[in-house]
Amino acid sequence: MTPQEILNTSYLGVMKQGAKSIDRYGKCRYRGNKGMKCGVGFLLSDKACRAFDRVCYKSTLKHIVQGKSKYVEEWMLDNILLLDDIQRAHDESFSYSFMESIAERYSEIATKYNLTLPNVDVNTGELING
Repeated sequence: MTPQEILNTSYLGVMKQGAKSIDRYGKCRYRGNKGMKCGVGFLLSDKACRAFDRVCYKSTLKHIVQGKSKYVEEWMLDNILLLDDIQRAHDESFSYSFMESIAERYSEIATKYNLTLPNVDVNTGELING
């Protein structure tokens, strides 16, 4: 995956979903309740998410990806800083104004990595002119 593909897939998924991916305790998860996904969760297989969620309380995404997990793919290693920023954007966005908060954070990520943010309606999560 290219950085632009990573950003597009993650942003469109999170915006369409419209809420944070959390567990029953309110902690952010790659796969949360009722099929929810975090920004990075949209990029990972279900098996990778389960494996990463098991160790994420003890380790950061960067350490997980740099480890020897069989679920780590080359594109993850090549884009670890982008993935880390996406995860942080999800985890630090406000739940009560999630759509606006996450859109602002992804806009900052797009600027930082010289990428183009897909044009999404922040009220519906739908792609505009896509």
